[in-house]
Amino acid sequence: MMPAITFIIPGFLPAPAAITAADLPACPYLQKLLARADQRPQSRDSHEYLLAQFGCPADTVAPYAALSHLADRGETRSNVLRADPVHLSAGREGVMLFDNTMLQLQADEAESLAETVRPLLTEFAAELEVAAPERWYLLCEQPIAITTQPLMQVIGRDVSDRLPTGDDRTRCRRLFNEIQMTLHEAPVNQTRERRGQLPVNSLWFWGEGDLPALGTTAFDACFSNDPLAQGLARWRDIPVRSLPANLGELLAQPAAATAQPSLLVLDNRAERFHAYQDAAGWLQFIERFEQDWAQPLYRALRRGQLSSIDILPGDSHYHCRRRHVARFWRRPSAARLTAASG
Repeated sequence: MMPAITFIIPGFLPAPAAITAADLPACPYLQKLLARADQRPQSRDSHEYLLAQFGCPADTVAPYAALSHLADRGETRSNVLRADPVHLSAGREGVMLFDNTMLQLQADEAESLAETVRPLLTEFAAELEVAAPERWYLLCEQPIAITTQPLMQVIGRDVSDRLPTGDDRTRCRRLFNEIQMTLHEAPVNQTRERRGQLPVNSLWFWGEGDLPALGTTAFDACFSNDPLAQGLARWRDIPVRSLPANLGELLAQPAAATAQPSLLVLDNRAERFHAYQDAAGWLQFIERFEQDWAQPLYRALRRGQLSSIDILPGDSHYHCRRRHVARFWRRPSAARLTAASG
């Protein structure tokens, strides 16, 4: 059997800036894996790398909305944008954006807020669809000519110079203003503010582009809760399952029992710890990763139960085979976790 596992963990390494080596929990197996693996710099972000692994041309605009909509609804759509609920806060550093990590929006709140926004969309002949409290979609009859910034690239940052550009930018910015005024008066937001919660005071449009013509992929199955990864797997027609809790749960899946399977595991939970510089959340994540994944991965590789492990934690690509485990002269180092690799 001997599966090969590619583990993509966007935003995992290096650690948030406030964390030093002294702050790290014990993670000897993760450090051994990284120290003894072959390493090369990873210039593309995790999602760009993922698209490339599914045969998308390098110059393809990543159609995040179309792919995540395919994952959510099981159907292909053109002219779809993400329209995710956010909170914008004006301060000395600019207009900062906060996503559902901070909002913790409930399903009934999301649907009520969306209903207040829908009458504003007639100019675009568009429908607003709520697939999940944190994932809304703008389904348009015609393309909207804008270029946008992915949500993960603007979380916790000033959005003033990251608003949509392109031929339809003026119409979109006018719509943004109308949405913000409407949401300001929404009863749901007023109730949230009385409870001390952040209101949803804007939507963030992003993810334009139609589904790409995919090439071949080496993966036989995908395991992730990330809508982009799930959408790519559906589009490529390979099995897709939710993120397993640990290596044992992964290897118990039917897809892992086929001949020489190549398994993709994508865990996106670390992204928001980085976006918000959440040191406590990141430290808890690495502690669980060591127990649930790094230790059993290292032991399975040493016993010959895996053919190879590829780990992409954000800053580099680490490739480890069984023979690499014997590289005892490569000493583990906490600095590899707390400083960007070259």
